[in-house]
Amino acid sequence: MQNTKNKGLLAGIVGGAVAIVAIVAIILVLIITGAKADLVGTWKMKSMTEKGKEYNTSQLEVLGYDGSITFREDGAGTFSMTGKTGVPFEYDKEKSTMTIGNETIELKVSGSTLTFEYDSIGMSFEKE
Repeated sequence: MQNTKNKGLLAGIVGGAVAIVAIVAIILVLIITGAKADLVGTWKMKSMTEKGKEYNTSQLEVLGYDGSITFREDGAGTFSMTGKTGVPFEYDKEKSTMTIGNETIELKVSGSTLTFEYDSIGMSFEKE
């Protein structure tokens, strides 16, 4: 009887170790392959910072500002803001950058929020 109990305990330990190794392997694959946030889709502006002052969605609406950014599968997209509609850009998912004209902008994604600075104005977008 004792031998059967030891085999069950050993199988439980080995099974748990295999599960831990599998989880670590998945995490390593994500790190090694540089898994990046899925940018494809439309992002709606939710806040803007200028000269240290932050404006939320409500304040932007009152001021007449509206903005969005759309990333397509092919590495291109458009940036729209009140007065500038459909400005084309290209982006590099691996480097987390987008290029508008001659300016390359670093993109930061955290969850469903995208932030970047353009023309000394910080912008925050939320994925629709």
